[in-house]
Amino acid sequence: MNEWAIVGVLVTLVTLFIALATPMIKLNTAITKLTAVAERLEKEFSDFTEKNSASHRRIWEHNDAQDERLAEHDLQLADHDKRIKQLEEK
Repeated sequence: MNEWAIVGVLVTLVTLFIALATPMIKLNTAITKLTAVAERLEKEFSDFTEKNSASHRRIWEHNDAQDERLAEHDLQLADHDKRIKQLEEK
């Protein structure tokens, strides 16, 4: 082998290395970015789930309070109806 053949082989090997390394580096970068995005989405979803649960709890507490007020109001109406009935009977 002469000197130029050796240089040609070295250039070919370097080109092959660059040709293989470039997609691997791009893939590694993409995987790193996707991992970061997935972790952020996981955290945001977890926060959303906690806030959603708290919101539903507040809604149900408010609903229960309204149910209690309506029940009290129904008792008052029933008492009022009884008193009217008693007055009408006299």
